[in-house]
Amino acid sequence: MAKRGENKAIITITMPKTKEIQKKTIPENLPKQDKFFATTGLKRSVRAGTQLPDPTQAPYGFDPSSQFKHLFPALELPILKPPASHHPEDRVSFDSPELPPHELYLGDNLYLLRQMPSESIDLIYIDPPFFSNRTYTQIWGDDNEVRSFDDIFADGMFSYLAWLNARLWEMKRVLKSTGSIYVHCDWHASHYIKTEMDKIFGYDNFLNEIIWGYRTGGTSKSTFARKHDILMLYSKASKYKFNVQHYKSWQQKKYNFNEKYPEYFDEKEQRWYHLAVARDVWEDINVLGTEPGNKERIGYPTQKPEALLERILKASSDEGDVVADFFMGGGTTGAVVLKNNRCFIGCDISRVAVSVTASRLLDIAESISGIVASKNKPQTLGLQVHPVADIQIGYVGSYPIEKFEGIAQNEFIDFVCRLYGAGAFTGKSKYIHGLANGKLIISVGPADPDEQVSLAHVQGLVEEVVRQYAEQLKNGEERILQVVGWGFDPAIEAWKGQAITALNKRNVKLQIELISLSSESFRQKIFRQIGEANLDLKFNRLNRLLSFSASPYAGKIVVEKQNGLTLKLRLDGAKAIGTGRLINCQWDFSYDGARFASREYALNREGSQGHFEAKFDIEYTFEKPGEYIIATRVQDNFDGEAVAVMRLTISNKAHKLQEVNL
Repeated sequence: MAKRGENKAIITITMPKTKEIQKKTIPENLPKQDKFFATTGLKRSVRAGTQLPDPTQAPYGFDPSSQFKHLFPALELPILKPPASHHPEDRVSFDSPELPPHELYLGDNLYLLRQMPSESIDLIYIDPPFFSNRTYTQIWGDDNEVRSFDDIFADGMFSYLAWLNARLWEMKRVLKSTGSIYVHCDWHASHYIKTEMDKIFGYDNFLNEIIWGYRTGGTSKSTFARKHDILMLYSKASKYKFNVQHYKSWQQKKYNFNEKYPEYFDEKEQRWYHLAVARDVWEDINVLGTEPGNKERIGYPTQKPEALLERILKASSDEGDVVADFFMGGGTTGAVVLKNNRCFIGCDISRVAVSVTASRLLDIAESISGIVASKNKPQTLGLQVHPVADIQIGYVGSYPIEKFEGIAQNEFIDFVCRLYGAGAFTGKSKYIHGLANGKLIISVGPADPDEQVSLAHVQGLVEEVVRQYAEQLKNGEERILQVVGWGFDPAIEAWKGQAITALNKRNVKLQIELISLSSESFRQKIFRQIGEANLDLKFNRLNRLLSFSASPYAGKIVVEKQNGLTLKLRLDGAKAIGTGRLINCQWDFSYDGARFASREYALNREGSQGHFEAKFDIEYTFEKPGEYIIATRVQDNFDGEAVAVMRLTISNKAHKLQEVNL
């Protein structure tokens, strides 16, 4: 995770052993607040009441023995970090290997948080979905998002608070003792959230309720116009970081210029202002406008202005600190972190969100560093201003199948066994890899998604099991063999039937099961290990926690029209697999296999209410005649992604497109 010392190696799959996690994990306890909330002397009477929120009680959904694991199971979802040798787009370098990387994760943030070491984060800002009491409007349009939010709001406020509390509990654990957290919400649930945060962080650690007032269109004839959000600020402990912030005061004549109210010259307006100490009402930062040319605007409805995050960042962290946003969205927090020399950890359940954020951060990193990221070696422009850390993408629970290409076989075996919760086989064996439940034997096929499990693999496994467990099998004990792989040689099924018949004649009880890693059968095998006792709330659906997504068809880039150096381009033939649909199409005009860094072309789609369709047409003006590598990246609603690349040679009067394999 963040600030991991001097280890500069690129790790492909991060899967800490249980003992290592325990060493890094400090158990969290509910804060002691009886002194402030002196409820023990109250009798159950009208005065004491029974309906008021009581901060001395546990947060909603909390269980003393399991915290929130009875609602959200302790399922181990390994972190997959694809090797840069095969996936340079997932580890983009800016030639500063001494710095810990900025990390972006695709997956459920709870299962990332549970693997993070205690007291490793300096500042957390989150902007979780608001409890709006109406159908949630999807931001990104992929199925992970809509399924997750259906569960969150399934039982109203109860399921919403339990879902949020489980994550706040882990966020408190990963915060450093001097750290703090900002939770962004609105009037729908702010009072409920504060009550729960008092229980988790402690009433004494509540620092501010910040009102962010903004100016937008729209009025109401039945209420005062609702024009503010709320940010709850809590510290981890009594000592915390805080740097006084100032804002541009419009009261030019009220104060003399002095240390308390320093002067500020606005270059744009060519005027002097006072800088007043920031209060807990922020009305000097407006929402992002929709005007053309807005450099921050990406194109999704809940995007927050960088100025808001900059104030939070500068108030509650210092240069070099680790800042996390576990509802990352389009990456505003990450953008401000990069610009202010901190280290970023972000997570989102949507692959489109992760992809958009990556493009945004790469764009900023290239601008700050003066280095253009490259698949081979970062290319300096001779303009390096500041060193920038690598940008690393990882996957937790949501695993694109193509990202397993290049994974070492022993790491792939560990990956599968961790999902099973299986212990490693300690004897000498080529094909027996894991053991679970006394009689379950796990064998893992090739890591390469394009390689099938061979007949020789299954034959060898059966021979080893019969030899290793000869005594137990002789005594009538049963063994279940589960062979896990991406695909299987068709000859295995016929051989398996013959083998079982022959073994039965010898009174050897063996079951042989072939399980495709990306199948529903595999998920059910995994979830069965957890046990039905975990399924306490209906909004917790296990089969939504684990997915393996296949790539859609990338299509081919074509030119529809040329006007000088301006081309109208289109992606033809791109399509999703099965019942999926393509929901976004990104473009890059200086691609070399490592990056999509054109922020303004990161989100190209049409539609609303969560049903988005990718837009495949684009018009682009090239700076000068020459040769360019152009690329598109399409994403579907199942977390699948594919890239099409072409080499373009263009002059003022003609163009030529050629296929290229990077």
